[in-house]
Formats: sequence, structure tokens, C-alpha cells
Amino acid sequence: MPHVRYLRVRWVEETSSKLLEYWFKIAEEEGERAGGSNAKLATRTTVKRTLLPLVNYLKKLPLQI
Repeated sequence: MPHVRYLRVRWVEETSSKLLEYWFKIAEEEGERAGGSNAKLATRTTVKRTLLPLVNYLKKLPLQI
């Protein structure tokens, strides 16, 4: 039943996109508060480097089950 695995991956993508959207919004606010465009870039980069490996790991899990 490989189609079920891909549905699980899709569910992870949908759920994690909401999480990433939420954290990027917070990063934007913190970047503005900290001093402008360079700070915004730094906070967004931090969010990407922190959460994307986790999201990629979660996407691989359903394929291993």
C-alpha cells in the first residue's frame, strides 16, 4: 500500500507548512524589532536551518514504515 505512505508524507507537508508559516511570521516580527532587513534575514535563516531538517526527517518517516 505505497499510496498510503505518500498520503502520510502529504499530511506531514501540510502540517509542517502551517508550522513554518507561523515561525516565519514570528521571525519577521523579531527581525523588525531587532533592527531591520539584516536582522529579518538572520531570523528567517535561523528558522530555516532549525526547522527544515526536522521537516525533512518527518517526511521520510512514513516511507520507512
